[in-house]
Amino acid sequence: MTGILGSQYLERQPLRLQERVWIYPPDWQHLEPTIGWVSTGAGLIVIDSGNSPEHGRRALRAIRSISDEPIRYLINTHRHWDHTFGNQVFAAPIIAHALCRRKLEQNLRDDWAPDRLMGWVQSFVLTHVPTLQLEQFAGLRLIRPEITFSGHLRLTLGATRLELVYLGGVHTRDSIGVYLPAQRLLFLGDALYFRTDQQIAERLGRLLRRIDALGAERFVAGHERPYDREVLARKARRWLAKSNSSG
Repeated sequence: MTGILGSQYLERQPLRLQERVWIYPPDWQHLEPTIGWVSTGAGLIVIDSGNSPEHGRRALRAIRSISDEPIRYLINTHRHWDHTFGNQVFAAPIIAHALCRRKLEQNLRDDWAPDRLMGWVQSFVLTHVPTLQLEQFAGLRLIRPEITFSGHLRLTLGATRLELVYLGGVHTRDSIGVYLPAQRLLFLGDALYFRTDQQIAERLGRLLRRIDALGAERFVAGHERPYDREVLARKARRWLAKSNSSG
């Protein structure tokens, strides 16, 4: 993509993970997390919406290069801005954990209120991620999740079943995972995104046990390329060792 936003915002190619499962890959330089989607034959389920309306629109173009199925649901894995500021682009019912909705509503009464939102983008987002541009947030409207759950939600569309499970974790307490049992694939959002100097050994151990119980063989994290169970095991050993040593 060129023009007002410049050539640094080039379209990325969608990446096929398995049959009917795709991602728009992450870009760490611009804090753009993974956006995933599942084609069910009865419609698409999108996982996370991007860090801005512009990011969401690029992902939507990638989706439309693959499928013309209608988008039936959008899932927010948690409420952080880089995963929810593209919500308006997808025009579909949004599913999230009940705590995610509560936290979004708290934000909407504070820095994310309509009359304060763009000021927050300028003062916080563009300060912390200077590679982004204010134009990417033009017309930003925050859309709340309308379908919420607490512990677990089974979502079936067509012949496809997804399990939405509460993970909590060490990044933010409203994190969920999106598990596709047939593919043994787990979208993690940012549940495993944290600083290794944090004293989190106990919480991390609980989170890893929850993940292990699902039986997933492949993992899609919010800001990394997908990896398999062996890589997760290596990461877990390293994280736990660093966390224990910093305690």
